[in-house]
Amino acid sequence: MNMTGEVIGTVAYLNALLVGVDKVYFVGRVSLLESVTSAIDKRLELAGVTSVYIENREFANAVGSLSFLKPDR
Repeated sequence: MNMTGEVIGTVAYLNALLVGVDKVYFVGRVSLLESVTSAIDKRLELAGVTSVYIENREFANAVGSLSFLKPDR
């Protein structure tokens, strides 16, 4: 789990630096695991990037998929 969080954190901070932001939002069920979020946060800290974990983030992927299926598209 730690290695998974390290990879996610590394990819997140590299992309954050690439686009010039200092805050990264995480969604999905994996971000509910403390061992993963701890590793993510440690990686982001190296680059001075802040992580944000919103409430009910485990449903964000489903909400995005459902909005894609809206008939008015």
